[in-house]
Amino acid sequence: MKKMMALQKKAQEVQDKLASIHIEADEENYTVIINGKQEPIDILENGKSMPLLVKALTKALKKSQQIAADEMKGVMGSLGLPGM
Repeated sequence: MKKMMALQKKAQEVQDKLASIHIEADEENYTVIINGKQEPIDILENGKSMPLLVKALTKALKKSQQIAADEMKGVMGSLGLPGM
């Protein structure tokens, strides 16, 4: 049990570290900033923040992740793996 708790603590530390890492990509007049967890932080057009675009991208990513998780449940379930 202690080993499981230590593993959970380490996993949380990694998640916290990933959340604090910011990655930027530029293309012409646009800059996209995401964190290490692949969550959108900001989108800039000519240096001006576009919060509604960030919000829409965040929603789209969450929807796609849910669809992917649902599809994987079907695959894992057909393999007979417990808890899937």
